[in-house]
Amino acid sequence: MELKPCPFCGGEAEIRHTNDNHNKPFVACKFGCFKKPPCPLGHLVTWDYKSEKEAAEAWNRREKWGTL
Repeated sequence: MELKPCPFCGGEAEIRHTNDNHNKPFVACKFGCFKKPPCPLGHLVTWDYKSEKEAAEAWNRREKWGTL
């Protein structure tokens, strides 16, 4: 599944899953606040999707942002 780069730092995006009982997928900048200089919003992610495909499509459309 192809993901557009982070709209803030241009870094690579990746699909992750929540660390709770729901194990919901979300997409985040792979570098987050670790890249120098860091992304302006650090942990910007798509949020609350039922499938990896939905999360990826939202990331690529730049919809439904949240922060970690």
